[in-house]
Amino acid sequence: MRFPSFRNSKTRHLRDKLFSYMLVMTIVILIVLGLSMLMFGEFPTTEDTTVASLNLQMEVFNREIVAHQEELAMRSTGLSESLTRAIESYLYTNSLIFDDLNDSPEHLNNLHSHFLSTVSDALLQSDSSGAFVLLDATVNTGLDHASLSKSGVYLQKSSPSLADSTLLLLRGNAKLGKENGFMPHRKWGLEFSAADFPSYDTLLQTSSDTPLDKAYRVTEAVMIPGTSERVMLAAVPLIGKNGDIYGICGFEIAETSFKITHAQPTMLERMICLFSPAGESIDMSKTFCCGTEDGYFLPPSGILHTKQEGELCIFENADNKYIGVTKEFSVQEGNNFMLSLMIPYKDYKDAVATSTSRIVVLVILLAVFAVSCCYFFSKQFIAPIMKGLEQIHRSEHGSAYSGIHEIDDLFAFLAEKDKDYEVTIDALNSEKEEMQEKMEKVQAEIDRLSYSRKKEIDPDDYENFLIGIKSLTKTERNIFEMYLAGKTAQEITETIGIKESTLKFHNHNIYEKLGVSSRKQMLRFAAIYSSSEGGNI
Repeated sequence: MRFPSFRNSKTRHLRDKLFSYMLVMTIVILIVLGLSMLMFGEFPTTEDTTVASLNLQMEVFNREIVAHQEELAMRSTGLSESLTRAIESYLYTNSLIFDDLNDSPEHLNNLHSHFLSTVSDALLQSDSSGAFVLLDATVNTGLDHASLSKSGVYLQKSSPSLADSTLLLLRGNAKLGKENGFMPHRKWGLEFSAADFPSYDTLLQTSSDTPLDKAYRVTEAVMIPGTSERVMLAAVPLIGKNGDIYGICGFEIAETSFKITHAQPTMLERMICLFSPAGESIDMSKTFCCGTEDGYFLPPSGILHTKQEGELCIFENADNKYIGVTKEFSVQEGNNFMLSLMIPYKDYKDAVATSTSRIVVLVILLAVFAVSCCYFFSKQFIAPIMKGLEQIHRSEHGSAYSGIHEIDDLFAFLAEKDKDYEVTIDALNSEKEEMQEKMEKVQAEIDRLSYSRKKEIDPDDYENFLIGIKSLTKTERNIFEMYLAGKTAQEITETIGIKESTLKFHNHNIYEKLGVSSRKQMLRFAAIYSSSEGGNI
């Protein structure tokens, strides 16, 4: 039922106002809740999730690299000690000094035979793809670049699988290798070129009192001459008891085996892990990389420039853009590397878009739910109030019951007011009757006085008055009625907009036509006519 409306058009229904207040309150609560969750990390952003995932993955990758390097450092140190003992034992047995090995193929071959099994055993026991020994000696000092040519042994596993026990001879005496079951590599060479070992000179200059584990170094990625194989070399010097440096030894980390060994188990589809020399940019020609265990990855090429943005790092070259995290890794003082984990920037942007769309859908669902709840509860809340108002409108509040304390109090109050109203009406009716009786008495007295006054006036003058009324012009009749209404001369001139002289002229005409000599006489005749005829002039 709709009540008669006396409201301004800008007013609103009670239910609409309640709905608006509840909706605003719900929106404020949701906003405060969302900001609180965001502030305390309960509602992570895509950046937070990406940083957390990459940092967790970095911890795994870092632990693997550290464990692998520690294992190689330990085995390199052990190999150095074993080879140093073998070299010094051979020199002592043959009454030689180390320099006597130069230009002596026989002694060098015998020395190789003496420690070849030591190198092969160390390689098979290690988690590496190759092992090497470079002696600071050559079979022919008269050759060109003899200062860079170094005698030694370099063994490699024949396949990327670290469990494969088949070994190839990359450098060393081919005949000796075959005798021990090591076939020459397709790029075999008799001696090494020291120029192919980036840290060779540094290792030879190691102080004799430096512990071997502190002298351990890892080179950047280098290409094996004549091949497409890239390797990192983990090496330590061969330091004799007298402090002489006999050469270097260590293990090879092939790029292929690195990709297999360090492939990461992860939920990230296209993650790339880098192991590179420390610096502001990353030269991929000197860097090893690996991907995920289950996924194919396409490594970047060229130079990657890095830029830190918050907790994430941007990796970018001319063709590609990545986003990820980095961590410094120090093998030894001055031998620093950087571990990097990254994903394609497009994947990150897609994740941001997906997260944003989910938030939008969630907000829409929450908004629909909030609006529905507010509408339902406002309607439920207002329903008994509207019912109560209808009962009030139908005057049924005397015995009405709504179940709401405030409305029932209102019903009781209105019922009490109804009783008071009835009492007041009864009193007013009584007063009205009394007033009517008094009015009748007053009217009778007026009639009596009018009749009496009528006898006091000249009948002919009164008759002329009645005839004269009909002869008045419209303006004169208007002025005449204003006098009867009790207006003064000044009020009449202001009302009809005439001058006082003009009013006097009209007054003269009115008096002459009515046959009266003054306004007092004119008003007396008018009063007699009104009381006797019961009408207006």
